[in-house]
Amino acid sequence: MKKNNLIISTLFLLISFGTFAQSDWGYNFENALKLSKALNKPILVDFMATWCGPCKMMDRDVWSKEDIKVLKSNFIPVKIDIDTYSNIASKYSVRSIPNVMVLDSYGNKLFSSLGYKSKSEVSKFLTNFSVNLTSINRAMLILDKSKKNVYSNIRVGQKFQDASIFLKGKVHKSFLRISSGYLKTAEKIKGVKPIVLQKIKLLELLNKAYFHQSKSVLKTIHKKYENVDTSNLALLTYIKLCANNDLKHLDKTNALLAELQQTTNNSSYIKKANFILSKNQL
Repeated sequence: MKKNNLIISTLFLLISFGTFAQSDWGYNFENALKLSKALNKPILVDFMATWCGPCKMMDRDVWSKEDIKVLKSNFIPVKIDIDTYSNIASKYSVRSIPNVMVLDSYGNKLFSSLGYKSKSEVSKFLTNFSVNLTSINRAMLILDKSKKNVYSNIRVGQKFQDASIFLKGKVHKSFLRISSGYLKTAEKIKGVKPIVLQKIKLLELLNKAYFHQSKSVLKTIHKKYENVDTSNLALLTYIKLCANNDLKHLDKTNALLAELQQTTNNSSYIKKANFILSKNQL
């Protein structure tokens, strides 16, 4: 029954949003957020105004093209007139247009592009940001019920972190920055147990390794984290593997993979490690 209700409400949103209308843009930001959560797609926001010449040029040269429309289908697209919805424009510090943004289902900014952009430029960032948000949204739904829950903030941070390894360039960096934000929030919550705090610190180090700050990561591990709680040992080994792989220390990387396979029942670290190493062969 709940599933049927969800389908009905989603269909209602699609119709009211404008997806089934002649225009392939919606014009209601709140509905865009709801649809994004329902369909696990990021939100594509075009901040514009009726008087904006470059905005009209993008409508003509970019948004009207069929291949761009295909890419847009991976998003919840919404146009925001900055004169009509100045509160939304202000929230995202929009002072010049056109300004195209990609947001997650909870309104976090993942990317922004200011000024007129060509079809090829738009095609590139739409391709890069075509991300399924299912696992992130599930974690965010739990966090939404308790913003000060340490474990919920860690879980969301990890989901953004995990998604980042499948992404490239600005998208990769954007997801890591958001991950670090949630981990910092978790770190500041009062009453965090020492073992949990240690895990948070290690996850922050992992973000640095993913940011290619691997020399610094290995130095920090050598100074502070050579001995960790057994519950965090697999995570530590995986961080070492990522850092050594990034620095092209192949013998150490392979040894750490073997160590990871022998010492942990956590298959997720092994899967991620194999994926990281497989990228070397591309």
